[in-house]
Amino acid sequence: MKNWHINFRVNKNDASSEFKTVKVNAPTGKEALDMFNAWAKFMQYDPFVTVFRCEGKIK
Repeated sequence: MKNWHINFRVNKNDASSEFKTVKVNAPTGKEALDMFNAWAKFMQYDPFVTVFRCEGKIK
């Protein structure tokens, strides 16, 4: 399991929308993005991801 760090704008069509950061625990980047997209849809965000990185394995 790895800790994925995702920075995004809440509304991809608004350059002045606020930035948010979430951390997702998932084994792969694809699974982390899938979980993030499901969460963003639930929160009614239309996100634009600006940073997506792995912070390392969870001990």
